[in-house]
Parts: sequence; C-alpha cells; structure tokens
Amino acid sequence: MILSLIMPMIACKADVESIVEHEPVGRVSGVVTNESGQGLPDVLVEVGNITTRTTTNGDYTLEGVAPADDLLVKFSSVGTTETYRQIDLHGWETATANAVLMSVDHTQVISAVDGGTVTNGEVEIFFPSNAFGDYNGEVTVTFTYFDPYEDNLLATPGDLSGLALADNNDAKSGTEPASLVSYGMLNVQMSDQNGDDIQLGEGVSAGVSMPITNGELADTYHLGDGSEAPTWHFDTQRGTWVETGVGIVSEDEDGGLTFTFNANEFSWWNCDQGYVPSCAFGRITDIIKFPVRSAEVVCQGAQSTSIVTTDEDGN
Repeated sequence: MILSLIMPMIACKADVESIVEHEPVGRVSGVVTNESGQGLPDVLVEVGNITTRTTTNGDYTLEGVAPADDLLVKFSSVGTTETYRQIDLHGWETATANAVLMSVDHTQVISAVDGGTVTNGEVEIFFPSNAFGDYNGEVTVTFTYFDPYEDNLLATPGDLSGLALADNNDAKSGTEPASLVSYGMLNVQMSDQNGDDIQLGEGVSAGVSMPITNGELADTYHLGDGSEAPTWHFDTQRGTWVETGVGIVSEDEDGGLTFTFNANEFSWWNCDQGYVPSCAFGRITDIIKFPVRSAEVVCQGAQSTSIVTTDEDGN
C-alpha cells in the first residue's frame, strides 16, 4: 500500500523536473509588404539559422527562436531591396517584426577584372579593376535609391539611430549613440556568377554619387554646395548604422544636390546628420492593464524614424 503511493509521487517529480529543464523558446511574427501596402509572398525571413518564407498574404511566423535582446531579422526577396529589423524577444512570447521591401531600380552586370561604372538616373557607382579580390568572373550589381522625404522610411533597415564617431582631442575616436536625419540612401546588392553574395576585396573602395534632398527640413539642417556630411553604412553584423567617413555635396545650376563618397563594402549607405538622441517613453497594456511584451512601436518624424519592441513590463 505504501509502495503504491510512493511510486506515482516519484513519477510526478520526474515530470516536473523535465519541464523545469526546458529552455524557453519564442516566435517572431509579422507582415512583409511592398511600398503600396500589399503583402509580398515568398519573402525569405531569417533569424540566425532559422528561416521561413512569407505566405501569399505576406505574413510569416518563425518558430523556435531562443529569447534574446537585439535579435536581427533579415528580409530578402528576388527583385526587391533587402532590409533588417532588430527586436527583443522575451521568454515564450511572440515578438513582432514587420517590413517593407522596395522594388529594385536597376541591375547591371560588370566584369570583376575590368570593373566599370553602373548607373541609373543620377546614381553612379564606379568599380575599379580587380575590385573583388581573387574573383575574376562576372558581378551582378543591383541597386535602389531611397528618397527619405518621399519614400516609406519603414523600407530602410533597423531604424535611424546609429553609432557616430566621437570627437576626442580634435580626432575621431570611439563611437557614441546618435539619432539620424537622412538626406538620401542607397541599397546595393552584389552577387557572383553562381548567385552568391560577393563583396569588395580588402582595402578596395568604390566611388558613389547619388542625389540627396533637404526635403522640408529646417534651414538649420540644410546641406549645400561644398558641404561635408558624414557617410553611414548599415552594419549587418551589429544591426545598426555606423558612421564610416565623409562625403562632399555639390549643387547643380537647378539647385539639385549630389552626394559623392567612397564605399568599402555594400549593403545600405546613407547621407545623414547625426544628432544627440531624443527619447519618447511609454507603456503598452491590454484592456485589463496587463503589459504587452515584444510589441512593435514605430515613431516617424521628418526624414527620420525609430522602431523598438516593448520590454517585459510593456515599456
């Protein structure tokens, strides 16, 4: 009689221990649309080595994602720009990551050995000869220009915050957080003859010229002929914009502005001014005042944007 009572208790304890030892896993879910708000099917969505594709309606769910801060979600599709979202995933939650993908502007094939200029409208990218290291085949270059005054800022990667080079004794040293106001962006994707991604060789840079705009920014923020402005590159490893150098602004007789700079690798490039970040605080709760965790919050301003996910308390 005593033995029969003890045996179920042991089994129950074992079941409890097996549950406790389970590592939490969450999900990432959202919708991918084009510039008109229509759902995009068959978009590849990646978090690390976990992948899925969007449905015919543009929605997706990534299962089995380990909770972490600053998870980078990548969205890519043939014939569109690629973009990224950085999110926080808490416990067994479902975190939201939505994206907008733009149709590509131009695709051109060049020789890795000979180099050459790819151009479309006012955008030009000059590749020197032997710019791709030991690779000597054909390179397919696809690029898309983004006007931050007219186009949807949600199509850009991350949000418009980044790491600015900090002044230290009249020299640039280290980085500090900055909020960015964009004047123009460029997404460049390159692939070899097998369709695999390819980058410039070590120590090689390409010359880039692209139009920029002051939009409706206040005169204080206007760029003009001869202005210098920082160049920003979206670092796909860190998931943020990083200040990398300086470009020069020129103005034509009609008042149009062109930004010229050198790029040593390609994903997204941005002509930006970095400013001390400003912050908005809030809390999201449901109807019974319970905190909503891992929700997407978007704040859009003049040629700038910020996207975050709420923490465990809904902040």
